[in-house]
Amino acid sequence: MTAGEEGSALWPSSSARDDWDSTMQGIDESARSRADLESNLNRRTRPVVRLAAKAALVLVVLTMVLGPVGCGKPVVEFFPVLAETAQGYPLSSARGRLVVEGGCLRLRSLLPAFGFFFGPSQLLIWPNAYTTRIDGQSTLVLDGKGTVVARVGQIIYVGGGQITREAAATSIEGNLPDSCHGPYWMVNPHWPGRD
Repeated sequence: MTAGEEGSALWPSSSARDDWDSTMQGIDESARSRADLESNLNRRTRPVVRLAAKAALVLVVLTMVLGPVGCGKPVVEFFPVLAETAQGYPLSSARGRLVVEGGCLRLRSLLPAFGFFFGPSQLLIWPNAYTTRIDGQSTLVLDGKGTVVARVGQIIYVGGGQITREAAATSIEGNLPDSCHGPYWMVNPHWPGRD
């Protein structure tokens, strides 16, 4: 083998090099066009992904708000009432949705910025002689005369005011369970529309 023949055996011919270069160029162009395609897909799918994320958030919020409605009747395990008629009642007012959480009847406040009732809640301490009754799928609150004053799931407006845990624990019938945590709201039986 001569030096020229040896060199041609070790190095590809110019046509092979051209084939190699065109193959590499094709791969390079393919990678660039794939990157362009992915970029275009990202630009086109971003609004869809954002919309899907918003829809998922709405679904989560609706599940939180409406979830208890579709799960059968909530069970009130503890209904705190004053052991005796109070000498006087606080004169503030509160508005919210009457809900059952952890077996306790609570007033769930409205978060005005969102328009949903999933703000903070307060355990309601009801006046003496108030009771609850199950009516179909609803839990009703009745006053001492047997008149329905509230229904679980209903938006209500109540008079009264916040009291401490100690005041709640010493003024109710029975013991205050740990599951029925504060804040505590003593309901005034003479709230507007009740007399």
